[in-house]
Amino acid sequence: MPERGGPAQGLGIYLHIPFCRPKCPYCDFNSGPHPEAMRRRYLEALKEEIRTSPWAGYPVPAVSFGGGIPSELDPVDVASLVEAVRGVFPVADDAEWSLECTPDTVTLDSLRTLRRQGINRLSLSAQSFRDRHLRLLGHRYQVRDLRRSCKWARTAGFDNLNLDLLYGLPGQTHGEWMGDLGQALALAPEHLSLYNLVVEEGTGLAHSGDDGRLPEPDQETVARIYESALDRTAEAGYLHYHVSSFARPGREWRQGEIYWKGRAYLGLGVSAASFIHGTRWTNTSRLESYIQGVWAGDVPRASEEHLSGLRALGEDMLLGLERREGVSLSKLSARYGQDVSWLYQEPMRFLSENGLISRRDDRVSLTRRGLLLSDAVTAEFLAVPEGRPPL
Repeated sequence: MPERGGPAQGLGIYLHIPFCRPKCPYCDFNSGPHPEAMRRRYLEALKEEIRTSPWAGYPVPAVSFGGGIPSELDPVDVASLVEAVRGVFPVADDAEWSLECTPDTVTLDSLRTLRRQGINRLSLSAQSFRDRHLRLLGHRYQVRDLRRSCKWARTAGFDNLNLDLLYGLPGQTHGEWMGDLGQALALAPEHLSLYNLVVEEGTGLAHSGDDGRLPEPDQETVARIYESALDRTAEAGYLHYHVSSFARPGREWRQGEIYWKGRAYLGLGVSAASFIHGTRWTNTSRLESYIQGVWAGDVPRASEEHLSGLRALGEDMLLGLERREGVSLSKLSARYGQDVSWLYQEPMRFLSENGLISRRDDRVSLTRRGLLLSDAVTAEFLAVPEGRPPL
């Protein structure tokens, strides 16, 4: 059986930058405000983790800066991280270098500097084109700042721009969402990431909801919003290639494609996740433990698991169904030496009868209704099928 996550075919690199101020009330990522001294220590440790990586020498087609708000870094610090990666890994000449940013952390000069340093894809946290929704989400910027930063990005030479939008906001109407989406499309980004707002436990928004101050989003409205987005983006020429991702042809997010196709990726920094040689692990979420671990030559891991057998097969089904083209049952059967149609006949029958998946000959994909309930659908393939022997 071919190994999942083999790095010889290319290794996607993710750099976690846990800095932001203030922390958004809906965010449950490992990020927040940190004093300058801690920032300096963290960046030095991150560069050391890069320099001492045991995966040095493997080819790299894509590098992504995430967080947090990577654009809070001084461009000089971004340049030093780019240099560190290039000094250890053979990065492809046409590699995608993607960096997440917010409208209030960039200027025309900083964007020009980032572009000169090799960053060639910008992912801009738009979230909404309504100031009251931006305030609800805890953002310091306004819609006018968002528009200005898009203009600056183009002036700085970025021809690969992603906009993040959130739907399912408390009190958001279908009409408001369509207005947001229309304004985003008017800016002609190469890529759109459309996410349903999920209020995670422990976040500021969750506490507001517990206090009864935020109206629960109406699920029928959320479903209508998502379906309208599918239609409107298709009309505008975007390819819906993943559950939440829409791109101009040829502008799919390369790092995302690495994740979703079960290929190898290396996460560097606190809380960063990796998947190599069939093993997935996550670095510690504690900054001090991470920093000390780097300099001791052993970064602590918060979790680790080796995916094999039915677990690996189920994840391949999950990842494949989340993509536009779905899953080829014959290819999966050949890969795992099992009849996948037989192995998953019960969940596929149940999901098909309920209009959640479509099967055409060898290929299984999500229906529109299945896309709306993708988490529930894909979970069906992570459980070991009853009565089926382990692989």
